[in-house]
Order: sequence, then C-alpha cells, then structure tokens
Amino acid sequence: MCLCLAAGAAHAAAPRPAPVDDTCAVKIAPSDALLLSRRAFSLRVWPSQIDPTFTGCQKAWMEDGHLFANTVFKDGKVESFSVWEPKQRAPLHCQYAGEPTQPQPQQCPGRDEFPLWK
Repeated sequence: MCLCLAAGAAHAAAPRPAPVDDTCAVKIAPSDALLLSRRAFSLRVWPSQIDPTFTGCQKAWMEDGHLFANTVFKDGKVESFSVWEPKQRAPLHCQYAGEPTQPQPQQCPGRDEFPLWK
C-alpha cells in the first residue's frame, strides 16, 4: 500500500505540459527573437515564425525593450492586435471577431495582413 501511495505522489509531482498560450505571458524579448530593422527603428519579434494553427501571442519590442505590438492568435487567426507607438497619446487596440474580417477601428490592418512581422 505504501508503494502505491509513493507512486501516486510521484505521478502527481510530474510537470504538466505548458499551456499553448504561454507566449502571451512573455514580458521581455527572448534571446532568440527575430531582429527586424526598419528605416527609423528596429524591432525584436517573437515568436518569429507563426504556424497556420498557432494559438498564442506574437510580440514586437522596440530596441529600448518597450513592448511595441501584441498580436493574439487563435487557431491561426488574429483575434486582436495592439500597438503602443511612442508618439501616440493612446495605444491602438484592434479587434477581429467573426466574419467578414473587417477590423475595428478602421485604421487597423486587415486580418489578411497578419502576421505583420514577416
């Protein structure tokens, strides 16, 4: 009987697989983030590759480490996109729900433009 309890305790202590959306919890750019250079700035994007069935977040950080953009995917489709541009007073938050894929508000990129960081 003690053997069964010990086996049960060992089984209970086994690590669980990480949730799929652990990418959303990442606060700073990982060392393997893709460096993208644009005319005026550079971004670190992670994860750099998005699978067609990806569920989670793809984030872009500015060179100084501040979060620039966060894209939330579910089953490969964009659910939301947020941008914190340094010169803007307020962040832009885009919602993509259902079909058709017209984003709200209108200044948001279309759903078919994602992933943005190619």
